[in-house]
Amino acid sequence: WALAALAYLVASLVFTLPMPLHLGTEVWGDRFDAWTTMWLIWMLGEHGWSETTDLIFFPHGYSLWSFGHVALQLVGAPFVALGVSPVAVYNGLLLFAFTATGLAAHALGLRMSGSHWGGLICGTIFAFNPFTYGEMSAGCVEMVGAFFIPLTVLGLVRLSDEPTLKNAGLFAGSLALCGPFNWYYTAFLAMFTVAFWCWRALVPTPNRTRVLALIAAGAFVAALTNLPLITKARQETPER
Repeated sequence: WALAALAYLVASLVFTLPMPLHLGTEVWGDRFDAWTTMWLIWMLGEHGWSETTDLIFFPHGYSLWSFGHVALQLVGAPFVALGVSPVAVYNGLLLFAFTATGLAAHALGLRMSGSHWGGLICGTIFAFNPFTYGEMSAGCVEMVGAFFIPLTVLGLVRLSDEPTLKNAGLFAGSLALCGPFNWYYTAFLAMFTVAFWCWRALVPTPNRTRVLALIAAGAFVAALTNLPLITKARQETPER
């Protein structure tokens, strides 16, 4: 796995050229997304977490949850607090997003194929493609970080094969954590989970009842953790 992580990191450096040559001075992205993300990273690093701030839209203030995706920025905030520039942190998060997405898809591919070569094909295609390149160019680092998609699907596959509480926890945890990282991907995963549950309901297996119950329970737990955040995220933009 260490070798795989190194391979995806090197691939990320190549895929994002020439950015790695200007790690602390330039970013990919020609839209406001990159600037708002860097501002949020700076805000969290310099001032810490709070649900609202009056540093923008003073004196009314603004809900940080309304940025829609805050968890990845929170990962970068401690580095800003340590004195690293927001530009360098943003670029570091972009490289992390590519690497983690590749590794997560690699794990799913390994599970499905039984081979690290299968994992490599899966990870490479899922992480390095026109969609992620376009999102990188648009400044949407949270869209590049799609690692919870394959992790949640991996949890479903493992739960389907081995209906244990541990695998149910992997599925529920991945789905729950996806919310603060990316609401769009959470919605996609919710739809996939429903389709996967229906498929398992139609295919007779010895453990079908237990599998269906654990999938439903895991999805319910994930929903309980994310539903309160939806109201917060819609505070400033209720039409979402």
